[in-house]
Amino acid sequence: MSSEKKLPNKTYVFIDVSNLIYGAKRTGKWEINYQKLSKYLNSRYKASKIFFYAGVKSLTKNKFNKLQKFGYILRLKELRIYRKKPIERKSKCPKCGHVFKKKIYRPPEQKANCDVDLTFDAMRHVSDYSKMILISGDGDFYPLVEFLMKKGREVRIIGETRSTAISLKKLVGPEFIDLVSIKHIIAKRKKY
Repeated sequence: MSSEKKLPNKTYVFIDVSNLIYGAKRTGKWEINYQKLSKYLNSRYKASKIFFYAGVKSLTKNKFNKLQKFGYILRLKELRIYRKKPIERKSKCPKCGHVFKKKIYRPPEQKANCDVDLTFDAMRHVSDYSKMILISGDGDFYPLVEFLMKKGREVRIIGETRSTAISLKKLVGPEFIDLVSIKHIIAKRKKY
């Protein structure tokens, strides 16, 4: 008799929101309807929990807080702003040979770095689910996905084909779902 506890037949979903938004923009600049996405995950995969990881300017005033009513478990982080040093370029006048220096100022970069939070939750709840859906194509999740599969979890990845790491697609094989294939189900309707 096996000493390992039988896993509950539950599906947990972990959404890397920035990756999801980027994937939708990359494939035709469409937007996600999060209510439709929740309905899709619940009806198609019987999702028990849907974790939602996103960076926001304000934890209290943001567009995602209302998503709790659709069943999302919000894991929001305040964006951090990283100022970039200007780049100095030199150019030489072809006529007189004088060298000109020009500073090029780059816009600041905003990051929330939610990958660790997503990984932590996936590992913290590992005994609570038998199936995991990762909505992200970020190759940084390879060790997590590989570990879960070795532990007998079914793992499905939903991501935009061109921006999903090849290593992830190979790892899950036919359990990779191209984001575009569900666009007709989860996209916001365009206003004309």
